[in-house]
Amino acid sequence: MYKFIKGSLLIFLIISSAQLYAQDSLTVGKFIEIKLKNGEVVAGKVIEREASYTKLQLDDGRTVKIHDSFISPPDSTSQKVKYAVSVKTIDLELKDGKLIRGKITSVSDTSIIIKTPDDIIMIIPVSQIRRVEEPKGESAGVNVYSKDPNQSHLFFGPTAEPIEGGQVSFSDYMVFFPTLSGGIDNVISIGGGVSLLPNATAQLFYLGIKATFLNKTFEGNNLCLAAGGMVANITNGYGEAQFVYYGAATFSRSIFAFTLGVINTASSNSGNSTGLLLLGGELRVSSSAKLISEDYFTFLNGSGLYSIGIRFFGDKVAGDFGLFTTAEFLNGNTFPFVPWLGFTYNF
Repeated sequence: MYKFIKGSLLIFLIISSAQLYAQDSLTVGKFIEIKLKNGEVVAGKVIEREASYTKLQLDDGRTVKIHDSFISPPDSTSQKVKYAVSVKTIDLELKDGKLIRGKITSVSDTSIIIKTPDDIIMIIPVSQIRRVEEPKGESAGVNVYSKDPNQSHLFFGPTAEPIEGGQVSFSDYMVFFPTLSGGIDNVISIGGGVSLLPNATAQLFYLGIKATFLNKTFEGNNLCLAAGGMVANITNGYGEAQFVYYGAATFSRSIFAFTLGVINTASSNSGNSTGLLLLGGELRVSSSAKLISEDYFTFLNGSGLYSIGIRFFGDKVAGDFGLFTTAEFLNGNTFPFVPWLGFTYNF
């Protein structure tokens, strides 16, 4: 009698509090897991599927019916992953920034399994997936793309992407301009440093801050909006402080990103200011490299500063090489480009 009551209570609990995963997994003969609202998981084989309920057979032979009214809506990311099974290859972006391209061989409501051509199995929790999309081109293998640790800026101009919360980075630009940067709560990015110019009577110090007030992912795209500023002066205190204020928007999708920024520069002594338009582009060309373009145009006469270059990066280290030029340089008789070098290490 006690076993009968206990079994009846268990069946009632399953019927009244079951949380079933995606509807498309309810295939007769398929073994599935049901998560109860109390945190327990009940596993069984689907033996009947009707319009209003699903009937499972448990391991001990008992059967239970779960009414659809007790089934919660499926997780949207899980649904996208399930849809992707029918696609030959798929692009996944993880929440830690890594990009994975490959063929999905198996999907559950908690994880997916990807098999590489050389039979390496990758098990990825669905909870770690940021977005899912079908790649534009075919890929015979599986590529794991490292996260760019310098996503918060181009060569030196800002993007709207934040420095991740808790991340601390050391950067060195053109050898003589070291910078220490950090992120707070994926919103605030701060950085600063002091130049190391040889034989100089005074050095340049600089400090910047950026707030990313929108960081939204939608339909496989990501949009960030940010505002920030920077101040620079020389260490002996007799210089003219320079101020920079800006707003920026960065749109990204899989292997490319585009940044649009509006910048205003001003000095502490003179009332002069200059307005600039920033256009930045990033295109990933391999698992650890991307092309970068960072271009500036003045609002007064449209003259500009143009650049093209490449960034190589791993999980902790990134290096930039670029070439900058102007219309005047391009029309001159000498080599028209000024090289740019940058290095970053993430702690």
